[in-house]
Amino acid sequence: MKCVVVSDNHTNREVFRELIDYYREQEVEFFHCGDSEMLSTDRLWQGVHKVTGNCDYDAGFPREELVYVNGQKILLVHGHRHLVNVTLENLADAALMQGAKIAFYGHTHRLDVQVVNGVLCVNPGSISIPRGLYHDTPTYAIVDIEEVIKVQYFTANHQPVEELVFEFTI
Repeated sequence: MKCVVVSDNHTNREVFRELIDYYREQEVEFFHCGDSEMLSTDRLWQGVHKVTGNCDYDAGFPREELVYVNGQKILLVHGHRHLVNVTLENLADAALMQGAKIAFYGHTHRLDVQVVNGVLCVNPGSISIPRGLYHDTPTYAIVDIEEVIKVQYFTANHQPVEELVFEFTI
């Protein structure tokens, strides 16, 4: 099962709408890691797992969500409460405490994927305001959860970032 993971569009509703429209007819799960700055009642959220970020002021967003996909439990958070700018240890510990082996997070605007204490931690980067090595490339991730988990990054124009394909067994 493919998971489309996006974060930090910061009021750019159009780029988020276009992403939803692009994948809507496919069998995917949508995840938004926070900082949309949209209303929690926006119709675009239909069918999207979502959480609040440090720039989301609508109280209708949950702080975290636990989701099962293909038998894997995923922890969805923004990451600011887990201090992901400093370490991913807190995020991995939070995931493990809830029985999750995968964590999706945002906040840093920097794409990242790594295994920390046995937890696959995936940051899709920012679909609007990227930072870090790929600061000129707005990105999102597709995480294909099968026996081997494949993480592939894409530009906001849905072009694969060829050097950003990873496989994990957890």
